[in-house]
Amino acid sequence: MRPIRLELENFTIFRGRHSVDFSGLRFFIIQGRTGAGKTSLIDAMCYALFGKVPRHGDKRDLHEHLISKGTDHMRVFLEFSVRDKRYAIERAVRKGRGEVRFWEGNRLKNVKANELPELIKRVLGVDYDTFTKVILLPQGQFDRFLKPERPQQRREILNKLLGVDTLIEKMAELIRETKRQIENRLESITASLRELSFATKEELERVNKEITLLEKDLNLLEEEKKKLQERLNVASNRDRLQEELTECQRQLTELLEKAEKMEQLERDLQVMEELSSYAPYVESFKSLSQREEQEIKEIKSLREKLAKLSHQREQFQIQLEKYRQEWERLGEYDVQIEQLTKELERLKNALEKHRERNQKLKELENAEEEIKTLEEDIKNLTERIDRGENYIKELREKIEDLEEKQRRLLELNPIKIKLDEVRRERESLELLKEEKELLEEQLEKIREDIKEKESSLIRFHVEHIRAHLKEGDLCPVCGNVITQLPPTEPSENFETIKRELDKLKALESEKLEKKARIESKLSALEEKERELRQLLNEWEEEERFEEEYRELQRSQAELEECRRKLKQAEEKLKNLKEELSTKRERLSTQEGRREKLQTLIKEIEEHLAIEGFWEVKEQDIREKQVQLKTLKDRRDMIRNNYTTISEQLRNVELEEKRVQTALLERERNIQNLKEEKERVAKNLEPAIKKFGLGTVQELEKLIKPKEYIERLKQELEDYKRNVALLKEKEQRLKEELKNFEGVEPTQEIKAKMQQVEEEHKNKSVQLGHLREQKTRIEEGLKRREELLKDQEELQRKEGIYRILERDFRADRLQEFLSQIMLQKIIARANFYLQKFTSGAYEYDLEGSEILIIDRISGHKRSVSTLSGGETFLASLSLAFGVSDIISKNAPIESLFIDEGFGSLDRETREELSQFFEMIKLNANRMVGIISHLEDLAEKFDQRIEVVRRGDRSFVNVIV
Repeated sequence: MRPIRLELENFTIFRGRHSVDFSGLRFFIIQGRTGAGKTSLIDAMCYALFGKVPRHGDKRDLHEHLISKGTDHMRVFLEFSVRDKRYAIERAVRKGRGEVRFWEGNRLKNVKANELPELIKRVLGVDYDTFTKVILLPQGQFDRFLKPERPQQRREILNKLLGVDTLIEKMAELIRETKRQIENRLESITASLRELSFATKEELERVNKEITLLEKDLNLLEEEKKKLQERLNVASNRDRLQEELTECQRQLTELLEKAEKMEQLERDLQVMEELSSYAPYVESFKSLSQREEQEIKEIKSLREKLAKLSHQREQFQIQLEKYRQEWERLGEYDVQIEQLTKELERLKNALEKHRERNQKLKELENAEEEIKTLEEDIKNLTERIDRGENYIKELREKIEDLEEKQRRLLELNPIKIKLDEVRRERESLELLKEEKELLEEQLEKIREDIKEKESSLIRFHVEHIRAHLKEGDLCPVCGNVITQLPPTEPSENFETIKRELDKLKALESEKLEKKARIESKLSALEEKERELRQLLNEWEEEERFEEEYRELQRSQAELEECRRKLKQAEEKLKNLKEELSTKRERLSTQEGRREKLQTLIKEIEEHLAIEGFWEVKEQDIREKQVQLKTLKDRRDMIRNNYTTISEQLRNVELEEKRVQTALLERERNIQNLKEEKERVAKNLEPAIKKFGLGTVQELEKLIKPKEYIERLKQELEDYKRNVALLKEKEQRLKEELKNFEGVEPTQEIKAKMQQVEEEHKNKSVQLGHLREQKTRIEEGLKRREELLKDQEELQRKEGIYRILERDFRADRLQEFLSQIMLQKIIARANFYLQKFTSGAYEYDLEGSEILIIDRISGHKRSVSTLSGGETFLASLSLAFGVSDIISKNAPIESLFIDEGFGSLDRETREELSQFFEMIKLNANRMVGIISHLEDLAEKFDQRIEVVRRGDRSFVNVIV
């Protein structure tokens, strides 16, 4: 991932909108004072890509920490490339709601928020945890990694960089948890085995024997049950035939009871068949009678309607005569209406002119009022503009004075930085002096110990000489003859004394070197104090300098305030001048409008004088309108009523004639129907006389429909057939029942069957219980075998995890992993170290000790012998190596190294320029150095300067 452009709005200290263009950067420095927001630029990239920031973790109120104080929204936009393919992502928070958008090339992709982390991981090739480890490397840790103060420190730093500690802790917890699960499972298996104690082969054999005996008994019961079922079937057939005979006799009895009724039905059918020949005449007579009744009803209705129409005709004639005179006067109404309409129109026109005159007078009054107001406003604006120009002049003079103070502040800034630096180092001055005194005391003690050990060596040599002398020899000291040897004393081992003496001398040398370094630091501090006194010579005392410096700093805020006021005043003056111009244009417009209104009013008054309507009341117009409306309504009412009544009268007369014609037609129809009924009645007289009837209606009641007669015939035939069939069935059933004589009663057979079934059921239940018990024993045996196998496997695993748990507590695996990763990192770092040094240096690993191979001299040497610049290249190559290993060679095309130069003195930093050039030529990625050191920033052609002013910071990119 290589950043191209970063846009910030209200992100942490970067209040407002800011943009950082990385497109032209390759090897650069991000420089600014502590707290200015240098690392916040890296935080913004992490937030844009992953929605998280390393230093805030997964806090739920993350946005509250990231949004600039005093603002309610935030936006971060990052354009970047991966393997030359461009992408962009934007995250924004507005009114508490987060929004995110992602571009691939120039195309906006429709990606849901929960899908974005996986997409970013696929594009970058790394997840969030890996990215945060490889994008920003703590250079100080690589310095300590290269030159650790104690043996374990290198491993601790490596584990922290690679996340091994967390991994090991998770693995250890996983092992402990797995071991606990195995132990719990073993306890569960032991409990299950106790519960399966019933499952034995002996118990299974006993149950199988009982099952065999029960199966034999059940077979015998099945045979007996089969025989009883056959006997029960025979008895059931007999009972069924007996029931059929009883039912047959019952039905036959019911039919014989209806015999007299059926005989009467047969006689009635003979009469019905004889009368059926007169049915057409009866139907015809009936139809004629119904038509006659209908015609009589129609005649009655027509006569009533005719009387009603006659009455309506008379009423309409009376009403028409009433309106006839008014109808003849309609012409007079039209003339009056026309005259009133013209007069009303002239009144309306005159009233409209009066209204127009009043409106124009009102507009003229408003125009004159506005002209007066505008003239006052113009006067006030002119005075305000004069005052504003004087105020701006005063502000500009004040700003010139304050800017002079700021130039003075810039001149004092280097002295202030020097003063702060010396003050910080003064705190360590006393500690250095105390440490020097302590070293001198330690040296004194060590020298006494050395003197004592040297005395011991002399005594050892004396004793050695004494051991080779005897009485009569010449003394090697005084030259006299030895008459008596002094007594020997036990002496220490020579090698022991020699080793202790060497250690003391080495310790003395180490303390002397340390003392020399302290004295060098003290000397440097004293030199800085002298330089500071020379710089502060003008003020004599530091407090006076501080007082002037603070005063100048306060003037900086005052300058910003004055500039802000000047900007506001100039903007306000500009607005006032624009407003003055607008007012003058408005005044000119209103004066022209006033002249036009005066001309229009004069023309209207002249017109009214000519028409003679100098005064018109609305009441006059309303009275004329009411009079006109009354005339029109009266005319329209007469016209409508006369026309309507005339039309209604014609309609009634026509309807009256139609009803009279229909009444005559109906009366002729009734006469024809009566004649037809008399002819039909003559044809029915023979039947009426034969059966002694009085009227045709009585004859009609005796005549039945043909379907009814046929149905009664069928009913009589069915009766006769059913009686014959039942008598035949009764005789057949009696014959069949003779074959079942001697068969035992059904209830006795059923009682025996129930007894056998009950016994069969009990034994089946017993057999079921035994089979379930057998199944449970078989499953228990199988389960027991499985549990024993599982128990054996789990006991084996428990032993393995017990060993793993012990190994993890002993840090053996950590040491092993650290050594493997160290070998990989050194191998990868060698690639960069050889490029940065043009093949002059190479790493070598002996155990856990890192050495440097000097290809020029051909010797190996300790990394502690490297100069400041060489150490920087060595630690930088390690940083690149760690970045490659952590990212697994993902396309991390940029790297930021944080605060790696604070431990270098000024002289060493002065020498870094040549090394920076090597890195620029050989680094295969964008490299950004983050530092607060101003002298270091001067060595970079490409810089990102982060400057804090008050509660906000600003970014400036220098290419």
